[in-house]
Amino acid sequence: MRPFATKGRTLIHLLFLVIVTTLIGLSPRPSAAEPEPEIYIQKIEIDGLEDSNPRIVLRELPFQEGTRWRPEMKDQAERRLRNLGLFRNVVVHAPDDAGTVVVEARERWALWILPRLSRRDDGSSEIGVNFDEYNLWGLGHHIRIAVDRDTGKNFSSSDGHDSYAVGYQWARIADSRIGLGVAYNQSNTIYVGFDAGQSVANYREQQHDVLFDLNYGLGPVADEGWTLHGGLVRATTSFTLIDGTALPDVGDSRATNVIAGLNYRLIDNHITWLSGQRFNYDLSQGVRALGSDQNSFSHTFSWRNYRHLGEGRTVNFRIEGGQIIGDSQRNARFDLGNRDQMRGYFPGELLATRYLYGTVEGRFPTEPDSNFFYVAFIDAGNLSDRGQDPLGHSLTAGFGGGIRWTLRWLVHGTLRVDLAYGEASHNLRLYVGTGQTF
Repeated sequence: MRPFATKGRTLIHLLFLVIVTTLIGLSPRPSAAEPEPEIYIQKIEIDGLEDSNPRIVLRELPFQEGTRWRPEMKDQAERRLRNLGLFRNVVVHAPDDAGTVVVEARERWALWILPRLSRRDDGSSEIGVNFDEYNLWGLGHHIRIAVDRDTGKNFSSSDGHDSYAVGYQWARIADSRIGLGVAYNQSNTIYVGFDAGQSVANYREQQHDVLFDLNYGLGPVADEGWTLHGGLVRATTSFTLIDGTALPDVGDSRATNVIAGLNYRLIDNHITWLSGQRFNYDLSQGVRALGSDQNSFSHTFSWRNYRHLGEGRTVNFRIEGGQIIGDSQRNARFDLGNRDQMRGYFPGELLATRYLYGTVEGRFPTEPDSNFFYVAFIDAGNLSDRGQDPLGHSLTAGFGGGIRWTLRWLVHGTLRVDLAYGEASHNLRLYVGTGQTF
């Protein structure tokens, strides 16, 4: 009986295998995924431009006529166009049935005429005006003209000395990734010399300087990804003591410096808030062979990170450092006390030949999608001026708060007010200006 039983089990196994195989064959099989149809861009239409040349849009796009469309191109194109800062609204539509891509771009007002005034603790004051055009020729060229006048104690005099500055930035020469910057400055101002945080001397400072700088973008478009730059700066400075005690490291100078740098930028600019990060490394070398009387070398770096928390709320981080090696007159050192670096201090209070500091700044809208923001910040770090601690503190800090009001229709249209307390100076400083701190 065993052989029969063995054969019976074998037949059962074969029957079971046939049934399972049949059921599998009858079950529906997943069909192979249909490949997405390839769409090629046949035409690009730009809607909404009034003052800008269409070239300024076309050269930023990650596609052109004849390119195969990919869905990620929409976000990439919108980000690049927003980052120009010239448009308040950008929408890129996917190709229609005819292969036409429509780019909607609504421009911002690109002309700034900004009056300025400032006053120091000792009452010395000045007034001025800045003229900025950020979209010259409709191609994103930037020209700046600034005029300032000393107005004596508490704005009491109108016959002071004038200063002038002009600069021109050509972002993309012939739509390439090469950019050019030139600037000229002729200043005639009051220079305040500090010692241990106290004003001890006032000088009349006269300066003429010229800058020439070329940059080349290594990324897919200029100012995205890595950028190299290099050029020359020529400056001539003279000082005349007005009152107080003469300082040994204040004197006339001539400087001709070779400058160079490496920058990285990957930012998403939403007008009222940013996300992404930036990195800059810059160096400057004085060259005696070119007429410089100071053979000094300096280099600086900056890293900035912008983190979006949702609904326009951001926490923003910054680390900056620098060092000067060799000769350095007082006016050629790093001057970190100002509204854009170490807040809570005035220019001249925090001079350094070496520094490393960081910033944490929170920016919070009063309500989602608002143009008004509350800001809280702290700037803190270590500074050294030829081995000495400025103001006698190894750790220097400033902290405070402020407000931001962004005019979306205006290029660089953020107005800023900050109130900061300097931990080392024990003073409150008020700063009023434009743009974000960093």
